[in-house]
Amino acid sequence: MNGTIICVLLVLIAAVFLIHYRNVRRIRTDHKRKIARLNNSYHREHVQILKRESGLNGYDFLTYNLRESLVVQSAISIDGEGC
Repeated sequence: MNGTIICVLLVLIAAVFLIHYRNVRRIRTDHKRKIARLNNSYHREHVQILKRESGLNGYDFLTYNLRESLVVQSAISIDGEGC
């Protein structure tokens, strides 16, 4: 009788450890997938930022703004006569 109780108790303890181990393994696998997905997303966004920064660095805002300010705009009347 005592041997049976001990055997059942050991089986229950082993089952609890097995369930715990499987849950921990599942959680770690999900975590690794999530981290990999976040790293991929970060890398894609970082590449996009570098492309945009490169484009902005090659753009001369001062020259463009001066050129645009010197364009004649016939639709604007300075002396108050309507558009």
